[in-house]
Amino acid sequence: MKTVKHILIILLITWALAEGVVRMFIVRNGHAEYFAGKAWRYMLPVRYDHSSADLDPPTNKGYRVYDSLLGWSHGSWQTDDSLYFSDGQGFRCGRERFRQKQAGPDRYDIVCIGNSFTHGDAVAYEDTWPHLLAVQTGRTVLNMGVGGYGIDQAILRFMHRRPACDTVILGMVSNDLDRSLTSVYNYYQGGIKTKPKFRFHDSGYTVLNQPCLTPAEFVRRPASQQAVEVYREIDGYNDYLGKETKWWAHLQSMRLLFSSIEQMKHRKPSAYLSDDDRLRYCVRILDVFGKYCKAEGIVPIVLLIDNVNSINDREKSGQNTWKLLATKLDSIGLKHLNAQDEAMTIYKRNAADLIHTVERVHYSPAGQRFLADFIQKRL
Repeated sequence: MKTVKHILIILLITWALAEGVVRMFIVRNGHAEYFAGKAWRYMLPVRYDHSSADLDPPTNKGYRVYDSLLGWSHGSWQTDDSLYFSDGQGFRCGRERFRQKQAGPDRYDIVCIGNSFTHGDAVAYEDTWPHLLAVQTGRTVLNMGVGGYGIDQAILRFMHRRPACDTVILGMVSNDLDRSLTSVYNYYQGGIKTKPKFRFHDSGYTVLNQPCLTPAEFVRRPASQQAVEVYREIDGYNDYLGKETKWWAHLQSMRLLFSSIEQMKHRKPSAYLSDDDRLRYCVRILDVFGKYCKAEGIVPIVLLIDNVNSINDREKSGQNTWKLLATKLDSIGLKHLNAQDEAMTIYKRNAADLIHTVERVHYSPAGQRFLADFIQKRL
């Protein structure tokens, strides 16, 4: 009995020491906690900071605002007081048009939709590829890009706002497919912005989480039925909501063990590289886009834009990493533009001619010009 007792005491002391050490290495950043400060070592289940200003009621003031149909978008006639300005419809525009509150045309030759790579993060409006495309072609071009969007949100915004146009260009990076697989933006890094998500069935599709839960509604406990459904649609979800109340969820050492197991499950190639159900799901979303455009008499084009992730994938594989998705787009009759070979040549020669040297994520002014030139020659 004494031996068993001694063993139990040693185990308890060891566990207590391990708990203390783990707590020393937990770093909080917003709503997320990371072990040793590594973003890929996220702690589950997520513990939310309920005192955060992120949970204040949403307003329509500010450049980036809550959107009940899309999760978030841009406010009407708003600016972030630096590079970004929006017109009365919440579409990106230049400083002068914003200052004079000039309305846009009733019809556009080209509408550009997508995420921050279409919006033109880190550069002035005049340096974005949609604006440069307008200058080069003499056509009217509308920039509907919104940072953080998946292909689902970009397409739903276009279908909902219905801007009159002849051609629509969906600019997408590889991550945009992965974003479409989930109902919460950046959930594993403490994200609290919910978004719509397609659900397909035999007779068509429905769109879940509309109106979208606000951040406060998403983290409120007990969770509403809609919140429970949103949690279930998180890519890789493993009943994290139910595990929040488990006894072991109060121990950082146990959370670290659980999180490490979950992280291994979540490590898989991006959807655009995988001929599996994830990619097939995304292709169905793109098919909705194509069929909508056909019904409206609009020419749809998918622009495959490379970022540091797909560039790294290309360097590892030695071949054009968009080929699989390109084949899928061909199968549903969607025209696509693949600039990876040209982009890689530029990147290897001088990365600053493609990627922003300060921000290090989005395209530099030179990279924006490259995209505009590439598109203009293929329209």
